[in-house]
Amino acid sequence: MKRQKNNPMPTFRFRLRFNIAQKGIISGDDEQYEFNLPNGKAASLLGVGAKKFSEAKSFVILSGGYSTEQDALNYGFKLKDAVLFYGTIFRVGVDVGKDKASSFLSKYMKDKIFDEHGLVMIDDVHGVTAYSEEHPTSCSSISATGLVNVRDAGFLTEKLCGLVKDGYTLSDQVKLAMELMTASFFESSSRARFLTLVLAAESILTPEYRSSEVQSVVDDLKARTKSSNLKEQDKSSILGTLNWLYKDSISQSLKKMAQSHLHDRTYGGFPSDKFIQKCYEARSKLVHSGAVNESKHNIGTLAANLEVYMKDMLTKLASL
Repeated sequence: MKRQKNNPMPTFRFRLRFNIAQKGIISGDDEQYEFNLPNGKAASLLGVGAKKFSEAKSFVILSGGYSTEQDALNYGFKLKDAVLFYGTIFRVGVDVGKDKASSFLSKYMKDKIFDEHGLVMIDDVHGVTAYSEEHPTSCSSISATGLVNVRDAGFLTEKLCGLVKDGYTLSDQVKLAMELMTASFFESSSRARFLTLVLAAESILTPEYRSSEVQSVVDDLKARTKSSNLKEQDKSSILGTLNWLYKDSISQSLKKMAQSHLHDRTYGGFPSDKFIQKCYEARSKLVHSGAVNESKHNIGTLAANLEVYMKDMLTKLASL
């Protein structure tokens, strides 16, 4: 009687796809780079839709040998955070996606390809996905169409591994701010870039409650509003506005955060707290009037310095 062979349990692989704002930010003539992750697993960095890294705007990192799909996903998400952090530290535009497929192939076509070629087709996910290594696997779509901080693949992968090894945890607020900061590099307009960076600064705020004396005044104003003869719609609008007065304003909150984390830094010749308030003042004028006095608020210069400010602030917050 022949002994049946035990089929080994299939392992799993993760795939991380991300985009960069400009070609050439990752330099080099290769289209694939092999390296080892901090967990000892082998990984590959590939340029997508280009014959060499310097011509690619989309990249994929692959790594396999994980015992479960969840293990593969978990490590993929660690590396995704590292890419986001890399973009923040080195001030380059990265888009790590929302872990959703950017292209699809019908089940019929997937089954047909597997039956005829033994090849498993998966949807092209922008972000992280994981899949079994039991059969050869390919994506349903793998094509895509004045630089700063140009780095080669060796530098990129070394820094990503170092960030993963550090074992930091990014809060949802910090992740959002990093996404906004790195997204700003995709903006061609200096005004749009500046506003995106200010929004990134606002997204990490947790305004503090004002003093009991201030809150008491707000209570009196609310009571007077409620007892007034105003229309209910107007009362509701005013009360909603007054509720915001219990806490510090955005400008005050930005100032306090700068004093707390970057008290020893200057940006554009201003102490950090004065600089961020100057940015918020420019933001308010720009949003409400569509223009600023360029002799007082040069948006291009503010954006360039705010980029450095956000890099410093987010690096501090991520390491707390």
